[in-house]
Amino acid sequence: MQFFYQKTERFVHDDRFAKLVEHIQGPQAPTLRQLKAAFPDPGFEKFLDKLIEHELIVRKERRYYLGFPIYSQKEIQAQQEQLETSRFFGETDTNQLLLSIYEQIKKKTYFFAVEDGIRLPAFYQVGNKTLQFYTVSYQNTSETSLPIYFTNNRNGEEDLNDPQLQQMIGDVNEEYFFDQVAVILEKIPNKRIRRSIFLEALLETKMIKPQDTSYQLLIPVIPEKAETDFPEVESLSVLQLFLLADLLLSKQELQQINFIVLSPISEG
Repeated sequence: MQFFYQKTERFVHDDRFAKLVEHIQGPQAPTLRQLKAAFPDPGFEKFLDKLIEHELIVRKERRYYLGFPIYSQKEIQAQQEQLETSRFFGETDTNQLLLSIYEQIKKKTYFFAVEDGIRLPAFYQVGNKTLQFYTVSYQNTSETSLPIYFTNNRNGEEDLNDPQLQQMIGDVNEEYFFDQVAVILEKIPNKRIRRSIFLEALLETKMIKPQDTSYQLLIPVIPEKAETDFPEVESLSVLQLFLLADLLLSKQELQQINFIVLSPISEG
């Protein structure tokens, strides 16, 4: 089961959460006594209260229910059929469209899950005030990226990071890291660049490659725009936004798409 949510909450990463969801999904909604029997650890009731507070679990007539939808393959297919994809393809810039999709997703409040066997891509964003790296990637893929790395660090899930990258970067401050990356990118492709962990991280994540006496940037850079070029995405539901991102990756037979957004420096 894969979970999608607007805001990272620590308890979602608790091992008990997925197990609790599966337990409540059973043929009959459980009572507190049944839940305590299944989860005997002393801190369970406090954990359960936290989930109720965030409306992920609903207590009704002494029984407990899920407070969010879990979409099946049949429901996903029905939503895909409602999604008119033709208006989004053609001469569309995939990266700009993915950016527009993500900007819409960030405006919404949501929490949902999909059944095992269904894959939807997740969005990752990291950077500083002038430089933002984006990754759109299926979860549980072997491919890594700087946005995935720093997002795992934020969530306290460093164990999910590529071991070599974790050893190389560690818990370096995110804004400082991308300040140094910005300096490197300004020198590409014509100037010599001194070796550093920042350069090595870009090489390790295949963001750049050596070229002559300098390096070549391997991912596209797009300017930030105040308004989306794709107003059609504004009418889509959260699930449809994720499905559209899935179609964009599938169309190119990719597991992951990376791009950089440059924000203009304000004067004054």
